[in-house]
Amino acid sequence: MLRASGILAALVVSSASAAGLDDITNRDAVSALKQALTNGAQAAVTKLGQENGFLGDPRIRIPLPPSMKQAEAMMHSIGAGKQADDWSCA
Repeated sequence: MLRASGILAALVVSSASAAGLDDITNRDAVSALKQALTNGAQAAVTKLGQENGFLGDPRIRIPLPPSMKQAEAMMHSIGAGKQADDWSCA
């Protein structure tokens, strides 16, 4: 899904090569770039906005830093494991 903007950008570049750069106006280039960014943003929101869309994908999930993992372990040790799991989303 996130590759949609890259594909659109590649099409714009290949269109530019086929038509010749002189035939593409600044307005056309700006419009194509805006559309590519819009498509990419919409694809990202669709994919990541689902349940576990962000946290369930290890390629994009940002893990807790080590100092926070220590806090999470401490919370588990004092009986606040559920709150730690809700907080860390791990």
